[in-house]
Amino acid sequence: MPRSPPPVRRRAADAGARLAPVTISDYSYQRAVSPLAQAIGRDFEGKVSPVLYVAGILLAFIDPRIACATYLLVALLWLVPYRRMKEWPAALI
Repeated sequence: MPRSPPPVRRRAADAGARLAPVTISDYSYQRAVSPLAQAIGRDFEGKVSPVLYVAGILLAFIDPRIACATYLLVALLWLVPYRRMKEWPAALI
């Protein structure tokens, strides 16, 4: 019989599996609304976050602490405010 992953690893992978679709849908929404996409510009955080969440999900099966550190890195990325926020159109604010 195949062995199931330990509960801690499963919980760490589950956390990433719940967070990844949110960032993917947020990125898709930003690209669909053209004024918002123009205001945001490159959006480094939006492009890197889904990749880091998927990496965290895969790393959870190796070591849950690495997965949690990856999720923390994504949270820290989003704490940095957009430098171009002053340039956003008034309709978006």
